Amino acid sequence: MRFLKIYIKNFKGLTGVNIADLDKNTTLLTGPNGFGKTTIFDAIELCLTGSIHRTKVKENVTKDLKDYKKPFFQNDVKDEVTLKLLLENKCGKKLVIVRHLHKESNQRPKVTGKKNKANEFGILSLFTEDSEAFSQESFDLDNAEVLTQADITNFFEFADEDIDISSIYPIFNYLQQEETTFFLKKSEHDRKNSLGFLLRTDTQEKKLKSISDKYSKLCELRDFFNEKLSSIKLTSVESVEYEKVFKEQEIDFDAREPFVGVKEEFLKEKLESYLSKLLKVSDFINYFSPAEFLLRENSEKVKSLIINSHEFKEHYVLQNFLQDSKYHKLQDLFSDINNVELIEGYILQDLISQVDIATKVNKTIENISKFNAAKDKEVHLEQLVIAFLPELLDTYNSILNTRKSLTTSLKGLNKSIYELKSTIRELEGHFSNIQSNEDKCKCPYCGSKFDDLEKLSNSMKERLLTFDNLSTDNTRELDLINLRFENEISKPISLKIKEFEKKNSKYDDLLIQKLIVLGKSQQDYSRIDTLLGKKNDYKWGALSSIKELNESREIIQSTLRSLFPMVNDVWSKIIELRGKSYQKAYDLIDTLQIPPGKMIEQGSSQLEMTTLTNYVEDFSRTVSDYNSQNRYDPAKSDDPDNIFGKYFNNDSGLFTQFDKNVLESKKAYLNYIVSSRESEQYILNKSKFDELTTIINKLGSLKEIYSDEIKNYKKEMTWSSKFSHPS
Repeated sequence: MRFLKIYIKNFKGLTGVNIADLDKNTTLLTGPNGFGKTTIFDAIELCLTGSIHRTKVKENVTKDLKDYKKPFFQNDVKDEVTLKLLLENKCGKKLVIVRHLHKESNQRPKVTGKKNKANEFGILSLFTEDSEAFSQESFDLDNAEVLTQADITNFFEFADEDIDISSIYPIFNYLQQEETTFFLKKSEHDRKNSLGFLLRTDTQEKKLKSISDKYSKLCELRDFFNEKLSSIKLTSVESVEYEKVFKEQEIDFDAREPFVGVKEEFLKEKLESYLSKLLKVSDFINYFSPAEFLLRENSEKVKSLIINSHEFKEHYVLQNFLQDSKYHKLQDLFSDINNVELIEGYILQDLISQVDIATKVNKTIENISKFNAAKDKEVHLEQLVIAFLPELLDTYNSILNTRKSLTTSLKGLNKSIYELKSTIRELEGHFSNIQSNEDKCKCPYCGSKFDDLEKLSNSMKERLLTFDNLSTDNTRELDLINLRFENEISKPISLKIKEFEKKNSKYDDLLIQKLIVLGKSQQDYSRIDTLLGKKNDYKWGALSSIKELNESREIIQSTLRSLFPMVNDVWSKIIELRGKSYQKAYDLIDTLQIPPGKMIEQGSSQLEMTTLTNYVEDFSRTVSDYNSQNRYDPAKSDDPDNIFGKYFNNDSGLFTQFDKNVLESKKAYLNYIVSSRESEQYILNKSKFDELTTIINKLGSLKEIYSDEIKNYKKEMTWSSKFSHPS
């Protein structure tokens, strides 16, 4: 690839058109600072990559905090910027790269963010043109073609499709321009990767890195095994045969393989744990006494189950009341005392037969009340006739029927008389207004003719008189019936009511209801009779009120409670204790033959809480005295780790027959097992260490060969790239 020419117009410090020929094999740019050497390199880089990497690297200095009147690379704001680069590849094919900024570009609308930023190279348009037009003073935009960055990269025909001219140009620029700032400020790893990529050694360097990584890991693993070998201290231990020490128990250190599943790094720790357990057992055998332990165990059980259990001591002294037969009798009696219906039935039992009488009396009183309160008393009179004078019921009905018939007849007759009188008055008025003789003998209602008006009038008056006489007779007869009703019915009933009210008063309805319910139920009053005696004044001989019934019931209940064998608090305690079991405590008393305590018997007076407390305290003293007489040695009976139970199954015979010397044999066996495991582990680790050392040596040699080949290749390529010879 050759750079043939570069065209620069209005770029940075250069004005007008500047064309440099680069078609020689080597081009040297010399001169003092500020005369355009770097400008030429920037123009080449901008054409090839579309940006200037020095500006990109230093963009954080300004941080784009302000606007600029023009792009920094534009010399004259009124003139266009044009950069051209003529390339020729190895096949002789040419390409003109044009980066162009129109002179009006600075007048574009304000963009988002700050205007004319230092790294804003995107405002340059990318074109290509015919190589023949390269040297023309003005750029012919109409005859130019659009070019892409990919077209430029493709022109270089890189072997690797992933290579982009923009990414490798900084390395190329360093080799050509000897600018060290960008390259040398990179890390060693990044510089190596960049040079490796340029010199096409990246594949080999990846392999070298893989070899180096594996080499490092293997070295770490070798060091690990070396440390393990150093930590293993081999000791010569004689072989020890396995013997089970605690034949009745399954103990971890007493197994044939006591270190199964234990990792090598925890082997010593596990051994120390086992030896510590054996030492505890050995010390325990030296001081422990099974007899003292048994005394201590029994003493603690007595304290726990008896002395410190207030409820058990109450249970013990109340045994006579907790037995099934006795308890159920007391329970039934207590239930009777608190059974309201039963006590009320006991009081009323002799009055059940009077329910019908009392009900009838209350019904009669109710009918009398209705009779007295009613305006039409005869509506309620029949019930009173039935109640007081049933023999007059037929007479009562006969009088009522006769009176009803007369009343109905009289009402009809009076109505007819009234209508007849009205008709006569109307006819008289009608005929008084008629002048014609012919019309005076003619009925105005039916049109019938009669001979004489006067005769007709007299006839009607006679008829009216007959009706009046008949009405008078009926009225007189009705008065006689009413008089009879008063004398034969009303007065006798009134007398009977007065007599009844003098002799009777209303019974309590609630009391009657209780008697009705009581008559349907079957109650057993035998237990109450036993306590009160069959002959007593509590049963009623006559009905009274509900209030008096409640008072009588409360008196009986109070009396019965005073006759119950114990006060309520003691009975509540018995109920509470009844549902609990203290068999272990009772068995302990039998086993240890603890002297029996006094138990409460039912007496003539009620059992009080103070009596219960006294019995409990007396029993507690009896048991405490027993415990004091059977003292133990605390030192010889101490077993905080339960060694006696765990290793000897709490068996005095096993403990007495145990040979302490077998513990030393067990220690020797454990040490032998650990020593054997360590020897095996040392041999295994030594084998792995030797294998790793061999692999590391071979891999190290391979690593050095790869490294030397890459270094030599880079030196050769760098030397050959410094000078180019004429073709």
